[in-house]
Amino acid sequence: MMQQTTSSPDTKAAKPAVILPDKYYLHYFRYVADFIRQMYPTMLGAQEGFLHDFESLSEEAQCLYLRINSRRGWYFRPSKLTYREIPDMADTVRELIDLAFVRRADTSDLPDMITPVFTKAEWYAWLEAQGVDPLPRRSASRAEIVEAVIAHFDINRLLDFDDVIVQEHLEHMELITIMFFGSPYGDLSQFVVRDIGHVAIPHQRSDHFTPYFETREQIDQQWQLLQWYREYKLLEAEETDVGVLWEWLEEKVTVFEGLFDTSRVVADKLLYRAGQYMERRDALGQAVVLYGWSRRPQAIERKLRVMVKAGSHDNAASYAQWLADHGPNANLKLLGSDYLKKKKTKGIRRSTTEKIETAQLIDVVYTGDDRIERLVLEHLGRQGYAGFFSENYIWRSLFGLVFWDQLYAEDATLHQPLQRLPSDIYSGYYQSRKHELKAHLSRFRSSAHLGQWLDEKIERVHGEGNPFVHWHVDLKSHIETFLAWMTIRQIQSVLLEMAKNPRENCTGFPDLFVYTDDRYYFYEVKSPNDHLSAQQLFWIDFFEQQGINVDILRTK
Repeated sequence: MMQQTTSSPDTKAAKPAVILPDKYYLHYFRYVADFIRQMYPTMLGAQEGFLHDFESLSEEAQCLYLRINSRRGWYFRPSKLTYREIPDMADTVRELIDLAFVRRADTSDLPDMITPVFTKAEWYAWLEAQGVDPLPRRSASRAEIVEAVIAHFDINRLLDFDDVIVQEHLEHMELITIMFFGSPYGDLSQFVVRDIGHVAIPHQRSDHFTPYFETREQIDQQWQLLQWYREYKLLEAEETDVGVLWEWLEEKVTVFEGLFDTSRVVADKLLYRAGQYMERRDALGQAVVLYGWSRRPQAIERKLRVMVKAGSHDNAASYAQWLADHGPNANLKLLGSDYLKKKKTKGIRRSTTEKIETAQLIDVVYTGDDRIERLVLEHLGRQGYAGFFSENYIWRSLFGLVFWDQLYAEDATLHQPLQRLPSDIYSGYYQSRKHELKAHLSRFRSSAHLGQWLDEKIERVHGEGNPFVHWHVDLKSHIETFLAWMTIRQIQSVLLEMAKNPRENCTGFPDLFVYTDDRYYFYEVKSPNDHLSAQQLFWIDFFEQQGINVDILRTK
């Protein structure tokens, strides 16, 4: 009988709900403060003074400051703040004002910063009460009503509506976040996810973490880039002239060219977005430069396409050759090679198109009522095959399980207790550990030997939050079935190829794994309007080179 499974999550007995104490977030922040003091004892700078002042607040004031810091924006109305653990809100707000952790909004603040903390209905009612004439339509948009408010009343009148406070010391809070998480995009809610049991951290370290930053300059540079990114978004929203924006960017060239790796995540985001802005406004030369500074794969792709758009064909050909030879992922390598082929032979089709047009056509009609892969499984079942949806799930899970001990080794680049993967997993991991990874794989004499080892590993780590491993209810049986057909050499070659570029090479695997008594196949399934991605083509070609049975099935 045809075995069909989906990617539904493992079904277990429901765990009792975890109730966090009222001041759980204060506990988390105190942990963060102690952690960065231990990790960066000589790099805290002004943040040490901030933490000392914070700790001098009453516990209620500490709680309120952290509460508003976790909310969206920097402007708040005390009348709208209600927390059970802060019984006297007025006194607590006064303490924060007296000790300069918040301030009252005043004439130095822009009306655009004040208006968002009031609702559209509140502003409309106020316009009515003040006798504004003409009065906007009640059905007018929020923007129209706010525009009328700002047109008729100065900042003093706006602040007569209700008290507004502004959070201070944002710089310190952001720098503390950067020091703990290694980026500005972490927050205390990650502790919550861990503690209510949604994610079991796959390592049990309480110490022995390695510092993410080596110098204070790295910390400050990342924070500076965060400020620039915010400033850039405002310039973009104002549709700043291309020349003015380019001058703004040029002032920062020395920083962009001398970036620490620790700052790349913010810088690449900024540069790619700025490149898009320039491209949309036909400033193609500037767009090429900005895309060239960014390491984002999307930026690398756009650089070639913009070169072609700008008519810089010789430079485009040279860049395409580099992509074909050294592109950081399959999509970019294929983009380069397809461009070069197209220059030699006009009208040539993409490699992915050629591959799919020669694929086997099967008698399955896709109506859109069900997953096409399920329909193909049923079709193959009538031909005597058993199988399951494999796609990325089976290979990613195998990767995470086989290399579990290497990912979470004592010397792995883990910098804080919420981290679920080494920080170098997507940049340099294979180069620094290839001998270790190869040695580990060589210990397995056969697929059966690997299967026995995996049984024990799954028993020990089941349910822990390794991002590569999907704890499907049938994961263990799927792996057993899978290994029965694969040679250890084939498995080793695929896992090592994944390790070379986990960000890209952990995707693009064929949809289905099917088998009979005497043969098996990996099948990539394509409906009539579906396309083959470069990463899918990469793995199909790689499987063929390794002697792994793989094919494409086209449906009607």
